[in-house]
Order: sequence, then structure tokens, then C-alpha cells
Amino acid sequence: MRGISFQPDMVQAIAEGRKTQTRRMISNWPHKVGEVLYVKEQWWKRRSLASLFSPIPNINEEKWRRQPAMFMPRKLTRYYIKITAVRTQRVQEITEVEAQAEGMTTLMSNGKTGYCDVFKIVWHSLYPPAPKEMCPHPRSPDDNVAPIYRKRKHQKKWDYAWHLNPEVQVYEFVREEKL
Repeated sequence: MRGISFQPDMVQAIAEGRKTQTRRMISNWPHKVGEVLYVKEQWWKRRSLASLFSPIPNINEEKWRRQPAMFMPRKLTRYYIKITAVRTQRVQEITEVEAQAEGMTTLMSNGKTGYCDVFKIVWHSLYPPAPKEMCPHPRSPDDNVAPIYRKRKHQKKWDYAWHLNPEVQVYEFVREEKL
């Protein structure tokens, strides 16, 4: 069984039933319909003991160390998801309904924007534009030309910057009970 990492606020959205979609970079090992994945989340480790970040009140930073989601062992998982649909889509084609299914709330931006605007902000925080010295073409909001100078295995996260409107895998899922 494979895992899939989420930011803490998105794990909370899964727990509350607000998140039923996720967009990911296209990979050579995509998830398939019917596949059950365990949700990886940020967790805390105390020497040889491990505890989930859920959050733990009054943590003494000297005894506990925060661990990134990507290193979370399966035995600590609290949630599982089952893939119900997979499709490819350009990231800017997301609709308000889909952005809401991504777990976005208008409260994330003080209620001043729609779900798509919030999704764009979150996407930009995860996949920022390339540093100027690394970018062989002009960077502007109107630049929709995907970089073709790298092979897929050498892609960097800035290849998925919003202004490039990259193709992504859209995974729809339902939360499963513990296995």
C-alpha cells in the first residue's frame, strides 16, 4: 500500500469530509481507480517513540521533533482514501466546485475571494515560479508555454507554476475506514 502526503490543513479537510479531490504532478507511477492509499501527515517523534501530530499540546521541543509527512510510517496513519476517479486536466481549468472539493474555504483568504482564487494562492505556495536565472523564457501571467527543455524525470517543482498552466493528475477519492 502506498501513501500520499498532505499538508496539515488538508488532512483536517479530509477528516471533516471537505476534501474529496487532489491535484498532483503527473508521475510515472500514477494512482489507479480503486487503489487505497494511506494519508501521510506531519507527525512528532520522541526518541524511539512516535506519536502523530494531532496537535499535541505543550510539546517540549527538546524531547519531541517534528517529522515531515513524507517520512510518516504507515502504522501511524489515521486516515485512508480510496481513489474513485482519475483524469488529466490543466491546473487553471479548475472550477469553483472542484476548488471546494480540494478542501479550499473562502475563510482561508478572509472571505474576499472565491474558492478558485484560494486554490491559486495555495498552488502558488507549493509550486512557485522558477528563479529568474533558471528560466530560459519570460515569466509573466500570460506565459502559458510549458517548459520543454527538461525530460519528465528532471522536472522541478517550478515546472508546475500556475502561470505555465501545466497538466496535472486529478484524483477524486472517498475516505475509507481504517483497514
